[in-house]
Amino acid sequence: MRLLLCSSGFTNTEIISACEDLVGKQRTKINFVILNEAIKAEQGDHRWFAEGLTEIIDNFGGVVELVDLQAHNLAYITERLETADVIFCFGGNTNYLTEVFLRTGFAEVLPQILKTKVWVGSSAGSCVLCHANTQKINQEIWQEETSVNDYLGLVPIIFMPHFHSDWFPNNTEQVVLEESKRQALPVYALSDQAALVVEGDQADQFTYKLIGQDYLVAQNAKITTQG
Repeated sequence: MRLLLCSSGFTNTEIISACEDLVGKQRTKINFVILNEAIKAEQGDHRWFAEGLTEIIDNFGGVVELVDLQAHNLAYITERLETADVIFCFGGNTNYLTEVFLRTGFAEVLPQILKTKVWVGSSAGSCVLCHANTQKINQEIWQEETSVNDYLGLVPIIFMPHFHSDWFPNNTEQVVLEESKRQALPVYALSDQAALVVEGDQADQFTYKLIGQDYLVAQNAKITTQG
C-alpha cells in the first residue's frame, strides 16, 4: 500500500511533493479519481469541498474525475479507477463513509485496488482506512453519532484529523491523550498542515512517516512523537 493520510488535503508543498513521490510521476501527469461520498452526510457550507478540489486542480495536471460509488456496480467502478494514479477520498462523516464502503462492496475490493493505486485521504477519507475513535470523541469533537462498530481497519492506528483546528476547538492535546488511554492502538493527531505517509504490503510491516507541521502520536496517555 501507498497511502497519504492527510488532515485536510494538499495544504502545503511538502504534502504535494509526498504525493508525487508515492506515485512516481511528475505532478503534471498525475490522474485523480475523486470519491466524495462522506460529504453527502454533512450539512452546512460545503465551500471546503470546492477549496479542496481547487488545491488538486492547481497543483496537479492530469485528469480529475469524480466517481459515485452508489450510482454504479463494482465492475464499472473498478474499471473507472484503473485510469487513475491517485484515489482521493474527501472528508465529511466517517461513519456514513464506512457504511457506504460496506454497503456497496467497495470495502471488499479496496485492499486489492490499493496494491496498485495511491490513496490520498482528507479527514474522513483518511480515518476510514484506520480504526474508529471512541463514541465519546465522535460526539464531543466531530458531532457524529457512532453507527458502525469500526472503520475498515486496514491501518492499525487511530487517526484524528484537525488537531488544534479552529473548526474543532475541543481537539486539543489533552483530549488526544485521554483518547489514547481508551485505545489499544496508537493515536495519531494531525493538524491541517500535516500528513502521514504509510507504505508496506502488510500491516505489521508498514512504515510510517509524519510530514508537515503540528502533530503528535500518543499511546497509553504518553506522547511518543511530536512535531
